[in-house]
Amino acid sequence: YEHWTLKTNYDGSYRQFGNQMITTSGGINPDTGNFSAINGSATRGKSRANSWDTKLSGNYDIGGLTQKFTFGGNYTKSFNDYTIPSPGYFPNYGILGNTSPGLSPFNWHAIPLGPVDPQNYGLLSAIDTTVWNVFGSAVITPIKRLHLGVGIRLDGYKIYTRSINSQLTALEETNFNLRKWERPAYTIGYDLSDEWSLFGDYSYVFTPQLSALNKQGVPLPPQQGVNMEAGLKYGRADGTLNASVSFYKTRLSDTGIVINDPDYNQNGMQGYYWDVEPNEKKVKGIDSEISGSLAAGWQLMASYNYLTSFNPPSSTDGNATTVNTYTPKHMIRVWTDYNFVNGNEQMKKITIGGGVIAQSKTQSRVNLYYAPAFTVKQPFYEIYSAHIDYKITDNWNIDFLVNNIFDKTHYSTTGNDYGTFGYFYGAPRNYVLSLTGTFE
Repeated sequence: YEHWTLKTNYDGSYRQFGNQMITTSGGINPDTGNFSAINGSATRGKSRANSWDTKLSGNYDIGGLTQKFTFGGNYTKSFNDYTIPSPGYFPNYGILGNTSPGLSPFNWHAIPLGPVDPQNYGLLSAIDTTVWNVFGSAVITPIKRLHLGVGIRLDGYKIYTRSINSQLTALEETNFNLRKWERPAYTIGYDLSDEWSLFGDYSYVFTPQLSALNKQGVPLPPQQGVNMEAGLKYGRADGTLNASVSFYKTRLSDTGIVINDPDYNQNGMQGYYWDVEPNEKKVKGIDSEISGSLAAGWQLMASYNYLTSFNPPSSTDGNATTVNTYTPKHMIRVWTDYNFVNGNEQMKKITIGGGVIAQSKTQSRVNLYYAPAFTVKQPFYEIYSAHIDYKITDNWNIDFLVNNIFDKTHYSTTGNDYGTFGYFYGAPRNYVLSLTGTFE
């Protein structure tokens, strides 16, 4: 038995944009109720992108055992440019980091934005990027229930940038080009039964860091390492229930980190630049999930994730350093729906459901070049939501959803790799009433 499938896809886009806005920085001062600082800014620009991807996959039977092969490639070319007004165009409240007295979050119109003369705009940066790869993989079944896989890939990256210097007087150019064969990736699978199987994979990590520029404005070297994963899968023959648990470990080198420097203002970065983490980074975790039908009318989706990221000890004290405190170590998601399939005709039209999202504590140290550093902390929290759905006809459903039932105030995120922002409040209690129609 032989069956082959060819898929090709093209995406193209062109966009022009412009905005004027007031942005805030830092936390809210509890004594004044104002933000630490504000910036006025205006940006205009355009972007275009074209991408193609093609994949050929097929099966070939040898001695009654199915062998699987995949070949393909991707190509993406994009261009982005950004322009800003000359410095001092917003003299009342600053631009490019020149801040003014704090602004109340409840009085956004205290400092109105005026129009910007198009003649006043000048180039801030232009980035021309090309990314491509070709790949091939094979999954060989030498004996029944055993599956061995190998994959190879050739990657290419090219980036050309022009950006205004720190004095806003001249353009600085950078050019980066790389082509590299990736090391092979390996997989193994063993079918314990028609429903249960074991799996594992070993792959090399090679991630370009083209947008992470060092102090000289040159992209950091690619992040490299190895990733190992092993786990157990369950799947009903009819596909109505699936479950899995996997354990993984990743070792990374040349990881990019942000260096905060209040005196640095070059290559489109103000107050910071990128550098390479001198220590190896380790990531370990567990992913588990179950989804599908537990009984007639009862659907369940649940997952538990464990993640820890740290630098191994680099001295004789034996102490490891946690490098990511803004990602929760533990996260639980549960959602269940029940349809009254055994009720009368009206009850059969009703589906009720609810769920919870819970995560362990997170925190982030926020370093600002224009204000004192501070720490954002979020203790353990859980958010409950629920809905009820009514089937009006075979084609129409109406649904009422309540998110964050107990109106829990929380940070949905407490930081990011930059260490300068990324702390955002989660949505308060909210309601969604929706009407959905489906037609064949």
